Amino acid sequence: MRIRCRTPSSAAGIYEYYVCYVTAAEVRNVAEALHRVDEAWLRRRYDALGTDYDGPHNDEDFEYTWENFVDMRAFYDRAAKPVALSSLPPPEVTVRRPTPRPRCSAGCGQNR
Repeated sequence: MRIRCRTPSSAAGIYEYYVCYVTAAEVRNVAEALHRVDEAWLRRRYDALGTDYDGPHNDEDFEYTWENFVDMRAFYDRAAKPVALSSLPPPEVTVRRPTPRPRCSAGCGQNR
């Protein structure tokens, strides 16, 4: 899926982002695959970008790319960890009793 996002800061006014849906069953495989990518491999792929890449192509941009990749990898690591239901805190339960409504002062038995 490709999403176009217009922002005033982009040169052409359009940035393109790829969004991929990953099922819960696929998360662990994605997390494992992301650990096979190291900084040197990503740098070689980054340096091989063609002239159709519109963004800056320098060391600062690569550092930005690498840091975001590492953050994404950590996100998938957290998502891939199984969560035992017993480790979750119990939900807070508040019991509220209804407040009685005042009765008619004339003794008519109707609520106000």
